[in-house]
Amino acid sequence: MSRSYDDYEPPYFWATKDCPNVIYISIGMKDEVDEKVLDKAVQTAIKRFPYFQVALNREGEDILQVFDERPILVKKWQGPVWLGTEEANGHILVVSYTENEIIIEISHYITDGAGFVPFVKSVLYYYVSDYYQVSLKKESVYLTDTPFFAGETGDPYGNIDFSKIEPALYHYKKGELLVPDDVGIEVGWGNTVYYVDINEKAFVDYAKNQGASPSAMFSILLMRTFRKLCPQSEKKIVCGIGTNQKAVMGERYNYRMGSSRAYVEYPKAVENWDDDRLTVITRGSVLLQNQPENVLEHEKLMRGLDAQTKMIPTLKERCEKTGLTKYKLPVSSTYDVSYVGKMDWGDLEDYITGIYSEVNFMTGNAMLVEVNAIHGKLTLAIMQGFEDRKILECFIEELKVLGISAKIVRKRKMETAVMDVLRV
Repeated sequence: MSRSYDDYEPPYFWATKDCPNVIYISIGMKDEVDEKVLDKAVQTAIKRFPYFQVALNREGEDILQVFDERPILVKKWQGPVWLGTEEANGHILVVSYTENEIIIEISHYITDGAGFVPFVKSVLYYYVSDYYQVSLKKESVYLTDTPFFAGETGDPYGNIDFSKIEPALYHYKKGELLVPDDVGIEVGWGNTVYYVDINEKAFVDYAKNQGASPSAMFSILLMRTFRKLCPQSEKKIVCGIGTNQKAVMGERYNYRMGSSRAYVEYPKAVENWDDDRLTVITRGSVLLQNQPENVLEHEKLMRGLDAQTKMIPTLKERCEKTGLTKYKLPVSSTYDVSYVGKMDWGDLEDYITGIYSEVNFMTGNAMLVEVNAIHGKLTLAIMQGFEDRKILECFIEELKVLGISAKIVRKRKMETAVMDVLRV
C-alpha cells in the first residue's frame, strides 16, 4: 500500500454511524445479475480509476487514505457494509447486487455524483459487454486505456491564492423556515426512500415553457406543495439546489468532492406568482450563488474549518465535534433538489430498466430529491427523514394538474453502506 493517488486527504472525520454520507446508486438490469461477471467488470473498471481504489488507515490520531490493490468487494446484498474496515477490504467503495439490480456505493467525502458516474458507466460497460457478448459503442465511456483528462486528478483549486479572493456577492442568511414537521408529520429516525418515475418529455416541455431548468421546476413545484399543505404558515420556504462548484471553476472532469447547494428563498408573498415569475427568482438565486467569488469563499471556509478541526488532539474528540447525528443537524432548507444533468448512457440504456441515486446524509427533519433520466423517464429518489407520504402524494397531484404523469414504483428503508472512522 502507498499514499493515495494524488495525496488527497478527504475529511473523513465528519463520518459517523448516524450520518455516514454515502453515495448509493441503484441500477435496475433487464436480466438476473451474474456475480462472477459483475466481479470481473468491477476489477477491470477500477484499473481506470485508481483514485477510488483506496483504503483507510489509522495512524495515531489521524485517518489516512492509502492506495490499496486488494480487490473491490463485490457481494450479494445482505445488509449494509462498513466502509473503511476489513469487511470492505479497507476500501471506501463497495459493489453489491440483488436479483436484477446492481448497487454501487462510495463515501461522499472523496467524490460527488459528477465525479463518480464515469466509474459507474465503466462498470456497466464491462458487465454488459461480457454478460451479453456484445460490442458496445465506446463514446463517453472511460475504458482501462482511456488517458486521464486534464484536471481529472489533483486539487481543482491548486492554483488559487485564497488570501486574495474577492468577497462573495451574496450570503444566504439562515432564518425561520417551513420544515416537514410544520405539515403535521411526525418526524422520526426512520429514513425512507420512495422511487418515483415521471414522464420526462411532459415535465421538460413544461419547464422550458416557463424558462426553467428541471432543477428549478422541481424547486417551484415542491414550494407549491408545501404551501398547499401549510396555507396559513407565514414562514419562508427554502430549497437547496445542488450545484457543481468544480465545473464553475472550469474543472468539470475532476473526481474530488465539489458539490454544494444554492439556496432559493420563497417568502409567503410569492406563493401566488406564476411559474415563469418564480423561475426568475429561482434561476437568479442559483446564478448569483454560483459566481466564482461565492464558490471560492465557500471553499476557503471549508478548508479553514478542516484545518481547525485537525488541530483537535484526538480523533474521538474530532469526530464528536464535527460528526453529524440525529441530535445535531443544522436545518438550512425545507428540501433539497439535485440533478446532475441527463447522462449519455449510449447502448447501455438497452440493458438498464432504471437508475436511482441516494445519499445517506439524512437526519430527522429533512427531505432530498435526487433526479436521474433514462428511457424517457425522470427517475426520482425522494429521501425523507420520515415515512409519511403526505408531501409526496401532494407533489404528485401538483404534477398531474399540469398533465405530467408520475407514479411511485418502490418504497424502501434507507439502508446503505455505513461509515464511522472510529471503527477503522
